[in-house]
Amino acid sequence: AELPREPPREAAKQSDGSYILELEDCSSVRWTRRPDGTWRRPERKRAGWVGDLEQKKYVSPGAAEAERLREQEGYSRGQVRIPGLAPAAADAQAALEAKGNKRNERKKEIRKEKAESREAERVAGAVSIHQPQAAGELDKQKEQQKTSNPKAIEKKLRQIVELEERQARGDTLNEDQISKIQSKESLEAELRALRISDSPSSATGGVAAEFVEAAAAVTVNGSGSGDAVQASAPPVVEQVAEEPPKPAASNKKAIEKKLRQIAELEERQARGEALNEDQLMKLQSKSQLEATLRAC
Repeated sequence: AELPREPPREAAKQSDGSYILELEDCSSVRWTRRPDGTWRRPERKRAGWVGDLEQKKYVSPGAAEAERLREQEGYSRGQVRIPGLAPAAADAQAALEAKGNKRNERKKEIRKEKAESREAERVAGAVSIHQPQAAGELDKQKEQQKTSNPKAIEKKLRQIVELEERQARGDTLNEDQISKIQSKESLEAELRALRISDSPSSATGGVAAEFVEAAAAVTVNGSGSGDAVQASAPPVVEQVAEEPPKPAASNKKAIEKKLRQIAELEERQARGEALNEDQLMKLQSKSQLEATLRAC
């Protein structure tokens, strides 16, 4: 007969929330709920049937004999049996071993803590040594970039002009903005110095200026002759145009190889074969390759 989906009233409730009903043939039926409250399909167990979990586990003869000796000598289930020792002596021996193990573990922990503390001190010392140097180097680099970049100075000058316009309109400026306005003259002088140093005629201009001053001094005094003026004149540096680098010597074997390929292409063209654009361009370069080969 088909079993009901829900347990009947005569089913006995168990401690785990399930219901069991004993039938006339000594079999039993068990109902259980799902987490959502619905009933699972009932489980029927025949009379005298033992499940896998209820079956007695296999114990080897050696393990059974050891368990029998443990019970005979008075050992409890948690004690370790040592052959030839009474339970009390075995407990004392186990206590000593446990004490020694705890002592060794504590020593290991202390050594580990000391090693970690030394490593932490070493890392902290290294960071404290290198950090100020790195910070100082960064500050120097930033300062050099600020002083050697004309675009940055021009940007600051534009900002100062905007601040001056705001100040003229009557806006209130903070201390940083006022200090930026006060640095206008130094920024302009720095920008002029950078532009003069970057100009290519700065060096020749200084030499020319010295020559002009010397010539003027001789003319005013009137005591110098033309030879003296010429002697005091700086040597004129003739600007010699740099010759373009000579091309590297062509590889003779490569040129001969190209000429052989061109000869093969000419034979194919003479036989009436159609050539592509690259092959036609190679044929046109024959005269240039022959001239290069003669130059080699």
